[in-house]
Amino acid sequence: MNSSSPEILHVAVVGAGLVGSSWAVVFARAGLHVSLYDADPTQRQRARVQIERALGELAAASLLRGTVAESLARVRDCASLTAAVDGADYVQESIAEALPAKRELFAALDMAAEGRTILASSTSAFATSAIADSLPGRGRISCPSWKSPALLSRSLKSWRGLFSSWRRSASRRSRSGARSTASF
Repeated sequence: MNSSSPEILHVAVVGAGLVGSSWAVVFARAGLHVSLYDADPTQRQRARVQIERALGELAAASLLRGTVAESLARVRDCASLTAAVDGADYVQESIAEALPAKRELFAALDMAAEGRTILASSTSAFATSAIADSLPGRGRISCPSWKSPALLSRSLKSWRGLFSSWRRSASRRSRSGARSTASF
């Protein structure tokens, strides 16, 4: 990342379904510490199995630096949202595509996460402004997507919301905000 980008070492993933588990694999594979939270404790257990399976497949294909155990050790299960976001540099939301639920979650994230923490949504259905337009910290909210193939990705494409205040590497403008790429 360039000098204007925040350093990201600790990521919280909120929502541990298929998308959230996949994000956890991408981040752990990149050497980042991951705090994984889902409101359903059973889903967190299933996610752990999915993450270990995906890491094993990557290792079998010689696409994992280090061992499965080393990457898996970087993923910590959290029983509360507050515990998950504590000390996080970046929070990746991956809950179901329900606007009221996303708005409620981002209001909680805006209050619980440190002011420097980037808050990101996995949404493909809603504009960032629809999720965060009334939040005091709306300038730190983004909607990233990974480059394909997802589990092999080491970079993100990020569509910042209309209110985003943080910067990434060289960006270009679009109607919905600025696009930039971050590598890790």
